[in-house]
Amino acid sequence: MSTKTGSVIEDQFVGRQEHLDEFTQFIQGQRDYQVLFISGPGGIGKTWLLIKMMKVARQHKLPDLIIPTDLIDMYSTANHRIEGLQDHIVSIVSRNTDEAYFGSYIRARHILHIAYQESYKDQEITDLKNKATEAFLDGLKHLTKEHKLLIILDTFEKVQNTPVGQWVMAEMKHISNIYWVIASREPWAGNGHVFLKPLQGFTNEDVIQYFIQADMSGGENLQQTLKEILEKANGHPLLISLAIQWLDGELLRKPEKIASMSDDEFKAALIEPIQQLGQGLLHNQNLDKALYQTILYLAYFNRRFNADLLTRLVDKDLVRLEGWKPNAILDFLEKNFFFVKTRPDTYVQLHDEMEVLVNQYEWPRYGSRTEFQKVLSKIAVDWYEGQIARANDETTKMDL
Repeated sequence: MSTKTGSVIEDQFVGRQEHLDEFTQFIQGQRDYQVLFISGPGGIGKTWLLIKMMKVARQHKLPDLIIPTDLIDMYSTANHRIEGLQDHIVSIVSRNTDEAYFGSYIRARHILHIAYQESYKDQEITDLKNKATEAFLDGLKHLTKEHKLLIILDTFEKVQNTPVGQWVMAEMKHISNIYWVIASREPWAGNGHVFLKPLQGFTNEDVIQYFIQADMSGGENLQQTLKEILEKANGHPLLISLAIQWLDGELLRKPEKIASMSDDEFKAALIEPIQQLGQGLLHNQNLDKALYQTILYLAYFNRRFNADLLTRLVDKDLVRLEGWKPNAILDFLEKNFFFVKTRPDTYVQLHDEMEVLVNQYEWPRYGSRTEFQKVLSKIAVDWYEGQIARANDETTKMDL
């Protein structure tokens, strides 16, 4: 788990050693399976584990292993198409080797791009897609004769039962020297040589280690406090992190009070700092209120929020940034709130579990939120329609 406290970013990762050891032996060629499949519910720490795995792979400096600089987020609509995922894999290879393994594929994709622009018939486009896929697989086979390739897919549940997910599961078993690491909320549904490694909640030892790394002071009742937090959070890493970093210091010294809380009271207490933002109590009033409103909208729009959409909300007088630029507000959130992140496609999102907390405990404070959210939805629809209308090609339109 990585945490952010104040304005300082601290890369902290605790536990999961069993998964990291398995991963290390996998990429060192000491395992006979082709896919390391990590499953677990939202917020259990799958993404942070994948990021840690990339760091571990680089530390081992294995010869001829091509290691991505970013994981492939299957939530991105560009990766919901087979050719979109192929493009992503080609970009990973291109950034890590000077050799042109995918020249034929790039030419085939260019022809397919023209076909989309000129509205070829469906069968013609299908034939061109098949030719591009053949060229991609040929390039991949050529690459893996000389190199090994690590491919890491996150949020695989978004495509698991779609053509792109089925293509991944079907093709991965035909090409050697590719190490697939896949994370999903759903269990594995394919065949092939797959090692299933579910991810569970934190243990008491993990929580203690996390508390120590966060350099927190829990007083004489530390052990009991952590035990109560672990139980209330059900081992959930994000909830534990919020509790350790955000719960009132006085409350952290009173484990009996934590124990007496209902689940709703505990979760509501975790987002009290969000309410303090709304009251202008954390930084300065103008900045806090801009941050508060932006977090509300991030929770509502769920993974479909960026600086352009924030600008539209400002223009509609639904957010007052008081001199701050939309990009600056989003950058501030990402740097200072560990549950905010920017995806490779530039969209900004709350961690899924924080989105749930804000929607469940903060949005209800607005009595007429249904009507207000209808207004928000209309603004978002109009904005997306404008984006689609301005798109230069059919591929971009489909991604939107």
